[in-house]
Amino acid sequence: MVARQHVTSRVASELNGLRIQLLLETGAPRAADALAPLPSTEVPVFERYPEWFALSRLDCANGQFDAACATLASLKQADEGAGRWGSALKALVLEALCLDAAGRKAESLVSIKRVLELAGPAGWIRVVADEGYKMAQLLSEVVASTDTSFSSADVAHARKVLAACAPSEPDVTAAGVSPRELEILRLMATGLSNVEIAQQLVVTHTTIKTHVNNLYRKLDARNRVEALARARQIGLLV
Repeated sequence: MVARQHVTSRVASELNGLRIQLLLETGAPRAADALAPLPSTEVPVFERYPEWFALSRLDCANGQFDAACATLASLKQADEGAGRWGSALKALVLEALCLDAAGRKAESLVSIKRVLELAGPAGWIRVVADEGYKMAQLLSEVVASTDTSFSSADVAHARKVLAACAPSEPDVTAAGVSPRELEILRLMATGLSNVEIAQQLVVTHTTIKTHVNNLYRKLDARNRVEALARARQIGLLV
């Protein structure tokens, strides 16, 4: 019976967490406030994590960065102590985004490094990539960085996650660039050749060449340099 209650509590928490996240994504923070979780001694702390993750998003959206980071630090510490590495990764991902939103870039990149160190060996991609465009911005900085604290393995995994990040910027539609073309564009920005992009995406070189030529046409560019410059100009790349 206790185990069943925990499962029910977890599902309810996940649903409430999703409600909060969706309300934030649709620009309704006040409605999200009404769903924010309250401390409870009746339910194990871990069962409420989905709500606490959503609460950290809410605090961040409201400019309460210290509160958000404190929540995430607490969850992360408990997860690491219990060996719940998937949940710890989620906390790190949100922490990196929150620190970046707060203008604390150096600290954000420290969190991103830990994200890559944890996600890389385990092959975790979706939990990072699902954060979309804002995460893609951070990962683009990692790939382009000369910071030697990021290992070659860190950069390699950053590229994999970057390629999987879902586009969410309106300019993607405005420029007529497809999600697949944006994926290739981001890989081009990391310095990969057409052959290397084909290998990473497990497609033929001819397929990549066709996509690249389509990008040149849509971006009114004659070569890679012009295409990447145009993409940054209209907000497809950072």
